[in-house]
Order: sequence, then structure tokens, then C-alpha cells
Amino acid sequence: MRLDTRSRYAIVAIVDMALHEDKGPITLSTLAEKQNISISYLEQIFAKLKKAGIVESLRGPGGGYVVRGDGKDITLADILRAVDPELGRKKNDNHHEHIEMFWDALHGHVADFFENITLHQVVQGEVRI
Repeated sequence: MRLDTRSRYAIVAIVDMALHEDKGPITLSTLAEKQNISISYLEQIFAKLKKAGIVESLRGPGGGYVVRGDGKDITLADILRAVDPELGRKKNDNHHEHIEMFWDALHGHVADFFENITLHQVVQGEVRI
């Protein structure tokens, strides 16, 4: 499992939002400035996060994006799959059985790691990413 830039930016942005949710919705321009991420790149990421039901957008003055719920039901794997649906798929074309078994086991451990960490745990400082 390889985490690309889009996956890392998605996690960083969502964690930032959750850490500062008491300040209300956050605009993508504010997030882009805080995290030094292109706003057009964030727009692409947040379109996918919104479609997956991880964030919602609020219109009007004071609008922006908020994380849906309290983060207890959102795993890091949910965020990663939202921005990269291919992430969970096996991409190994190696024909050496022992090496393939190794990569399968490693992929399983990494996937389990992300499946078992919630956004809430990260925000509460229970897990460092």
C-alpha cells in the first residue's frame, strides 16, 4: 500500500478540520493557506470526501466544510478509500510465491492499521500520525 500525496493531504486536512471544529466551518482557501496545499487540489480531494459522506459543505456567510459526526465512526481507511478507491486493491504482479506472500501480509498489516484508527483517536492524541 503506497500513500500518495492526495491521500496524505486528505488526512492532514481532515485532522486539521477536526482539531479546530469548535471554530465552525472552514473554507478550502483557509485550509489551503494553513497547509500550503493548492486550492484546486483541495477542491478535487473535498469533492471525493463529500461524496463519501466524510465532510459536508455549508453554504452562505460563515460557510465552508465540516467533518460529519464526531469522528468516532470515521477511520483513516475511510478517508484513504474516499480519495483513492484503488488503495485497497492488490497491485502486485510478482510471480514469485514467497515474495507475493510477503507483500500480501504487509498489505494486510498496513490496511488493518488504518482500519483500526479513528479520526477521533487522532484528534484526542491517542494516536500520532
